[in-house]
Parts: sequence; C-alpha cells; structure tokens
Amino acid sequence: MSFTPGDRTAQDLEPLIGQNCVTTLLFTLLLLPQLRAASTAEAPARVLWTASFLAEGASPVNGIDFDLLEKGTADQTRNYAVSKAGTWILGREFARRFGEEGVLSLVLNPGNLRNEGWGKVGWFTMLFVRHVLYNPVFGAYTELYAGLSGDITLVDNGAYVIPWGRVRGDEACPRKDILNAMLPEEEGGLGYGKKLWEWCEMKWKPFV
Repeated sequence: MSFTPGDRTAQDLEPLIGQNCVTTLLFTLLLLPQLRAASTAEAPARVLWTASFLAEGASPVNGIDFDLLEKGTADQTRNYAVSKAGTWILGREFARRFGEEGVLSLVLNPGNLRNEGWGKVGWFTMLFVRHVLYNPVFGAYTELYAGLSGDITLVDNGAYVIPWGRVRGDEACPRKDILNAMLPEEEGGLGYGKKLWEWCEMKWKPFV
C-alpha cells in the first residue's frame, strides 16, 4: 500500500504511522490471549515485527521525532523510516512487557527486496538502488528463520533479526541512539518504548 503526502487515515492518522505502529500494536494486543494460551516453555509463541533497513538508514536521531509524529513530513521515505523505527521500538517494548509470560517478540529486517513498494521511486534513484535489491524470496528466508528457527529462544526476546536469518546483537547495531531511546528511563534511556506505546493507545482509544 502506498500513500502520498497529505493523506490521512479514516482515524486522522499519518498513514504510515497508523499502519505500521498504531494498528499493528492494537492488533497484536487483541491477539495476546491467544498468544498466551499457545505458548509453552518448550515452544514459546512468537510475535514478529517487520522493520526495514530504512529504520536505521533514514530515520532521524533517536528513530522518531514525537513533534512530527502527528502530521508526518512531506518526505514519504522519512515517514516510512520513522514508522519502521517505531515498529522496532514497539517490538522491543513488547518483549519487555510480556517476555516473562512466555511470549517471544522479535524484530526483523527482511532485507532489500524488489517489490511494488519501489513503484513511486524516481528512475534516477532506482538507477542506483536496483543493484542492491534482491528477489523477494530472500526476505522469506529471514522471516522463516525468525518465526521457526529452533536456534531462537526466550533468551533472544527482543532481538533484531537481519538478512538472511541471523540474530544481530546490540553491540553490532550502528544506531546506538535508537537503542538508547528504547531503553526505559530508569535504565538511563529515553523511555521511547513506553512513550510511543502510550501515544498509540491514545490514538486508538476513541475507536475501540
């Protein structure tokens, strides 16, 4: 699904934030009773949050700018990057809140894939980008690894999975600012997980 600057959802949300953060979190929370019921010590239920390389490559300092979250910007690439950084932040926060209940939360970057999402990108940009895009099947490898691999356990709760199926430790993450933003304030971070979670709840409250 693609959007143009100025578009809004029926709930008056910036579309990419609405799609990738607000509704994703709401839908996941509605499934929480089923996730709890399905989870066992040997096979914990898994929630996968699909981020993007743009979450790291094109998002602002700390991943999201709360002053611009409501309206977004005229740059749709930036809006997308912020929404995917938000996905990452919410996935880590979900792990923090529900890991002790045996629900495993993982964030993944499926990789740079050739898909319809590039349809509105100009030909000049695509002249360079097309050389680093892969067949979509490779993204499936990343997703299948995150969803099914027996190598992943609750010890990895909140982990970030990268192409084409590897758990990346925080020490290898180039965006230490986003990692710090995700940390709770009591642990020395900015508490963006709690802050974004509560912002999303505020946005869906009038409609549920």
